Parts: sequence; structure tokens; C-alpha cells
Amino acid sequence: MNMKIRVWDEDRKVMYLHPRSYHIMVDVNGNIKAWNYKRSGSVQHLKILQYIDICDSEGVQYASGDLIELNEGEFYYLHYNGVEYYFAEVGDSDNEGFICDHDSFKIIGNIYENPEMLEEGYVYEL
Repeated sequence: MNMKIRVWDEDRKVMYLHPRSYHIMVDVNGNIKAWNYKRSGSVQHLKILQYIDICDSEGVQYASGDLIELNEGEFYYLHYNGVEYYFAEVGDSDNEGFICDHDSFKIIGNIYENPEMLEEGYVYEL
């Protein structure tokens, strides 16, 4: 299986779309780990965001943390745990998600690079 990912570096606030210097491993429990030989120390600041095999209305492949706007001012993010995905409303601490007609929406950003789209005071734990 060829897994397509992107990596968010929380320290540097940058998204790596083609992370070549990181080595990725999936353990037997499905947990994704990353390390970088060029940069010593912990890599806990890295978020591994896996793409899934669905696309938006523009043909862009969805990845964990992508944002869509359902109605004006109503933002939802894609949550993917390696097995299943759903869209959860931004600011909904219950995290009750839903599956929708994903190809009728356009990706407008992601929760990491576009924090201004998130409601103030809500912390995401993906």
C-alpha cells in the first residue's frame, strides 16, 4: 500500500506537501510515526496528515484537517483515523461528524494553515 501524506510542522508553522526528508512508519496498531535524520531531537511537533481516496468538486484529493464550507460561515473539517473518515463541524466539541456528498464541496483550506477560519477558543485534537 502506498500512503500519500503531508506533514505539518507545528514549530515552524509550515506544511510539507512532499516530505522527502521524513521517514514514516505505521506500527501494528495503525499509529503513524515520523522521524528526520537531518534534524536531531523529538519530532512530536510534526502532524502526519494522510490523504484519502476521495476528491472535492475541483478534483483535489482530501487529507486530514482539510476544511470545507457547508453553508456561509459553517466550516467543517475532515477527520481521518486511517480507517474511516467524517466531516466534523468546527467548534463542535462533541465531535459528532457525518459523511456527505464530498464531491459537491470545495476544499477552502485546512485547520493548520488557516487558523483564522476556526472559532476562537476551540482546540483541535486530531
